[in-house]
Amino acid sequence: MNRSPLRLWWPLRSMANDYKLVADYVGIEKPYDAEAAYTDEFPDKNLKMVEVAPPTFE
Repeated sequence: MNRSPLRLWWPLRSMANDYKLVADYVGIEKPYDAEAAYTDEFPDKNLKMVEVAPPTFE
């Protein structure tokens, strides 16, 4: 089990595409630059993966 910090990663291109989709179909009250909001920093370096028992199907 890897106990390294939890890594959350979202590609910038995907974030920009999602932003455009929401802006086009739903609207965004306060528009912002998706590229400026993007970061590859992890939100909390203290988050760790925990071991989870596999599901059983009976």
